[in-house]
Amino acid sequence: MTVSALSEIETCPRRWALGSAEYPDLWAGRGYPPKPALSSLSGSVVHFAIETITKAFVQAGCASVQDACAVQAMQELGGYTKVINDCIDSLTDRYNRNPRATRFLDGVRRTLRGQIPILRARTQTLLSRVRLAATTARTVGQTARRPLSIGTYSEVELCAPDLGWKGKAGRRLHLAMSECEPN
Repeated sequence: MTVSALSEIETCPRRWALGSAEYPDLWAGRGYPPKPALSSLSGSVVHFAIETITKAFVQAGCASVQDACAVQAMQELGGYTKVINDCIDSLTDRYNRNPRATRFLDGVRRTLRGQIPILRARTQTLLSRVRLAATTARTVGQTARRPLSIGTYSEVELCAPDLGWKGKAGRRLHLAMSECEPN
């Protein structure tokens, strides 16, 4: 159970049930096939782009987004426009087998590509606010669960096994040590 699922259940149990049920005669996905929502997708593109770029900066050991290694990391990614195009492809590809989305998908992709200058500006603005710190306890892509150390993390999965709940921290998670006086 996730916090989002609990919130959805509390808001409208029927909508949650329809969204969680299986419709094998309609499609292989879970829940009733959702229509693509353009505003939601454009926000997801920005979020995914920031996650992709932040991970690359942390992996490159950048101290800040203004650091020289950030320029090198962006060049290796292919630049903002390529990252955003890749994010558009990745997010819209999730709808390829959705029977309610197939007829809208080309138009959605065209519209999102038409918004690239706006999406790029949003990504750059939000990324300029990110403070980076070296990550030592986990490396990007590492799956073993262990306590996080000081550093910058993107999309960290949080888990409470005793409750049977899990979720992801939706915003950048920055852990910092505070100094304690010895007793």
